[in-house]
This record gives sequence, C-alpha cells and structure tokens, in this order.
Amino acid sequence: MPDDLSAPKRIGDGFVLLGVYGQPGGSTQLYYSDGLVGLSVFESAGDLAWDDLPAGGWWTSLGGSRARVYSTPAGSAVVWEHHDVAYTCVTDGSLGDIEEVAADFARWDEPSTLEDIGHYVTGPFSWG
Repeated sequence: MPDDLSAPKRIGDGFVLLGVYGQPGGSTQLYYSDGLVGLSVFESAGDLAWDDLPAGGWWTSLGGSRARVYSTPAGSAVVWEHHDVAYTCVTDGSLGDIEEVAADFARWDEPSTLEDIGHYVTGPFSWG
C-alpha cells in the first residue's frame, strides 16, 4: 500500500480487510467481506475529478463528505472524497453498508487526540 494511504482492518457491520491490491494508475483496491457480501474500496491520493464522473446516479452525503451514488440491479458504486483521498466503493451489498463504510473511512483518517498532542509538542522541532 502506498505510504500516503492507509486502511482500517474492519469496517461497517462485520466487514474484514482480506486483500490489498495495487491498480494501474496508482490506485489501491481494498477488498473486504463479511463472509457473505464482498465490497471493494478503491482509494487514490489526490482530489477527485468530479466533472469526469459518468452521468446518472444521484448526489448524497456520506461520512460528512459529498458523494455520488450509482445503482444497478447488479450492485452499487459510490464515489466520494475525504482529506485529499478519492474513494470508490463497489459492492453488491446494500447502500446502508456503503454508508457505514464511508463513515468508517472518514473516522479512520482523523487524527486521534494523542496524535494531535504529539504533533503539537513535536511541531516546532519538525524540519521538512
């Protein structure tokens, strides 16, 4: 996994990280399953190109971030951005599963109180 990206080991309602795969173009695929339903979360460092998304779908908010949802009889795809990382979740699970996943990813990359204190204390001594 690229150094600028990270992934929670567990997300949603029982989904466990089973695989991490590099993709062409530099994105990373994170494959999760709850034993019945599988979902892939693709993450890529950088801003999401909102204007390049395909037509269709609808706008919503996931994990406090703007998102675009696409749904077909075969499954759903949701695209969102959080803290300079673009995410796409593809699954045959429910939209409720995707909402939980997006919220978990939003919480995952927020610094903890201990990290905030560490950055505050070491900030004056950081070069680079």
